[in-house]
Amino acid sequence: MGLFKKKKTQQQEIEKPKKKKKERGPQYTNSLVNTPVLNYQEYYFSKRETIIYNTLVFVAGAVIAYIMYGGIGSKEDGSPSLLTHILNIVICGGIGVLAVKFFIPVIREKLRSNRRNTLRAQFMDLLDSLAASVASGNNAVKSFEAAQNDLAMQYGEESFIYDELNLLLEAQRNFIDIDLMLTDFGKRSGIKEIESFARVYALSYRKGGDFGKIIRDSYDILYNKINTEMEIETKVASTKNELNIMLAMPVLLVGMMKLSGGDFAANLRSASGVLGTTIGLAIVAGAYFIGRKITDIEV
Repeated sequence: MGLFKKKKTQQQEIEKPKKKKKERGPQYTNSLVNTPVLNYQEYYFSKRETIIYNTLVFVAGAVIAYIMYGGIGSKEDGSPSLLTHILNIVICGGIGVLAVKFFIPVIREKLRSNRRNTLRAQFMDLLDSLAASVASGNNAVKSFEAAQNDLAMQYGEESFIYDELNLLLEAQRNFIDIDLMLTDFGKRSGIKEIESFARVYALSYRKGGDFGKIIRDSYDILYNKINTEMEIETKVASTKNELNIMLAMPVLLVGMMKLSGGDFAANLRSASGVLGTTIGLAIVAGAYFIGRKITDIEV
């Protein structure tokens, strides 16, 4: 009986599905007019960006590794041995690879966030332009056309918001309702303000609401929210700078001590010195990431 249970348990462990790695969304999706459109919730590096960022992060990781761990296995007089050269290559290369693995996603997320912030600022100007156009007596379609012309002069025809308006107006000419295009835009952007505006616009469009009031209210809410975020960002900016300085200080201090030579450098190359350096780096890195989480405030 016990053997049967053991076999059954082993079978259940084998049949237990493994956790799948979270897959990234596509860079482009199909719009309602069956054309490829940008998915703002994912950021993909171009070939040039891939080469530049991977190279910079790898070199930075290797240089920091050399400062912190270089010279292990040196001779008594401090001159490097064959083992020292081998360890330098292995350690610097390994930490460089780890830096690419852990920091490239951070850079990607930062670029994605910057792109979404740019899009949100452009959307705010869209609402401002729509409000002015509606106030002059234009209907919804004419207002979006006028807004596209205004934003083309302000941001250029290569901007995100111009492409979105161009797609929206093309869909309208193909008898696809604007509210459907706004809803799709909101989902792709992942920006709460755009999603909220799309829902309110769709509800107003179906029930005959005041389009001008919707635009003005949406603009006021978004403007107040962005101002609040800017005030918070200003208050935590000094804390974020302190975190960045805190992250760089151990590397600078160890580098200065090694350059001074003598017992400091010899102690850092010993087993206890390497262990202490590793523990110190782990504590500083952990404190840095916790600090970034705390200062990352959403409104």
